[in-house]
Amino acid sequence: LLRSWDLSALVRAFLKKTDAEAPVDGLDGEEAVLPPLPVLSVEWNPSPSKHVLLATCGSAAVVIATGTEGPADAAATHTLLSAARAGTGPEPTGKAASAITWHPARTLRKLVAEKTAPLSPHAPRCGPVALLAAGDTVVQARWHGAGDYFLTVA
Repeated sequence: LLRSWDLSALVRAFLKKTDAEAPVDGLDGEEAVLPPLPVLSVEWNPSPSKHVLLATCGSAAVVIATGTEGPADAAATHTLLSAARAGTGPEPTGKAASAITWHPARTLRKLVAEKTAPLSPHAPRCGPVALLAAGDTVVQARWHGAGDYFLTVA
């Protein structure tokens, strides 16, 4: 099983859209081609019933639906991802509110270049479903042992 999503392009497009990263001018006045951002961390959700990846790339953590759930796993995966897709989760407070921003799938739709069909007929979709933008490079992301939430280190 191998799937790939260009997380570097997604993060760069998101940052450019939100003006968090100014374009770099090339020699001829055109926008310079920037090297890909490295993916620094990839974590599979530790719960076997939740088919979700968490990856860090540049100044973002990306929640990714794998599209591999079966009939017994589909409900648990859907429940975990439903708030992320809709952007209806709890709002960050305190220092977290100024350090991070959560961007659900509906704000990323135009930035994801191609639709990827799920590998399982029980999965409604696969691919990036939410992006958590931080002010600095996100070097690590870890799921809680139950797989219900995660933390990031920037």
